[in-house]
Amino acid sequence: MFALPIYAAGNVTDVAATAAIVQGVNDNVIQTTDNSGDIDRHPATFTGLDGTFTFRITEPDTDVHGLRLRVRGQYYQSLDGSRTTDPDGTFQAVYASSITLTRFTTLTLSASNTITALTSARVGDGTLFFTVDPSTTQTTFTLTQGSATLVQELGQRWRLRQSGGILVTSTVSAPPFILAGGQELDRKGIDGVQPFSTTSVLHDISPRNTGDISVTYRYTYAPYSLDFRSSPPRAAGPQRIHQVIPDVGLTHLFTPDWLSLSRVGLSVSSAPNFSDSNKPVILPVVSEEIHFTNERWAFISAASFSYGSVTPRLGSGPTFSAQASLVGTPYPHGKFRNLMMTVQAVATHASLQASGSASTSINAAGASIEGRYPLTKGLGLSAGYDIRLSTIQTTGADLVPFFRQILFIGLSGYLTTDGTIPVLQLLNSPFRPAGG
Repeated sequence: MFALPIYAAGNVTDVAATAAIVQGVNDNVIQTTDNSGDIDRHPATFTGLDGTFTFRITEPDTDVHGLRLRVRGQYYQSLDGSRTTDPDGTFQAVYASSITLTRFTTLTLSASNTITALTSARVGDGTLFFTVDPSTTQTTFTLTQGSATLVQELGQRWRLRQSGGILVTSTVSAPPFILAGGQELDRKGIDGVQPFSTTSVLHDISPRNTGDISVTYRYTYAPYSLDFRSSPPRAAGPQRIHQVIPDVGLTHLFTPDWLSLSRVGLSVSSAPNFSDSNKPVILPVVSEEIHFTNERWAFISAASFSYGSVTPRLGSGPTFSAQASLVGTPYPHGKFRNLMMTVQAVATHASLQASGSASTSINAAGASIEGRYPLTKGLGLSAGYDIRLSTIQTTGADLVPFFRQILFIGLSGYLTTDGTIPVLQLLNSPFRPAGG
């Protein structure tokens, strides 16, 4: 592990890196169902290597550019003598940049890519909703996102914000999916593509309040669609959903530490496959975010009711979502003052592909906690716990639920050229507001 600061004229360059050897237990690396319908969860120990690298450039005009990489690799050893999974892992790359184009115009860019096996994925990776797989634990997938936002000052208290981006999910490898009639679905390739664009007009109502009026267009495409109301599910052709969301928002600053973001609007969407009617789906949408930041803690929570896709291959429907993230130092004094921890929790409930009295619902929840305690200036202990649960319930049949826990401890080395960079926080993906 090493860090080499790079200096450009007037720029400040910071580097942070971690490397860890990890030993842990996964209580469900392979899930099987016997002839009587009982679920068997096969546990395994694992030995892993975990590394992160973060590179940040701060320019004199406050422009900031950052790149973060994370790699996790794991080798498994069965605890019950059953067949265990092959070695797997997770790779994440995240880029973010804020650029001042003119005195009145700023541009922010972000891009991220994740490649992960389901057995390796954790709630702290920020991919729980996209790793819900009702058929198998032996899946490897990718999640790619990108966005750009342009903000223009229109006057002393008015701004125009235009943003656009895309989300793409794909399956790298998975066992064949058995469909109704005994057919097999090969799910390798793109599962879904979701481009979007948003235009907003913002107005500073008062020093503590900013309001906005926004319109979002979102298009969701999946090369196939699945109807889980039958067991096994039946497949149909491509899913194409157009959605327009006009809404209003209010950002309120309670104190320098507390901030809330409230939104309310209307979703108008084309009907999904397997619907009894081709009429547009019209539903209210609402969301609430709370942010808290001080010298010790950074906390974000969000809750929403929206209409959208939990994951493109499972379809769209009314969705309740909630998530929260907490990073900080629990004890500011004494020998534990350098202990750092992070906690994340997510949950969602979605009703999909409703038809007459039949319906399909998906539920997913998970939480993770991780901490690091420095033993020396560059060496520390790390430990964590991760839990997740997902179920799919249908009228007449329920798919096998998925439940998994991971417990691990490791010895980590870390290095940073700027002590203000919270090394542990860099392990997490950017927070994505619920329903966003």
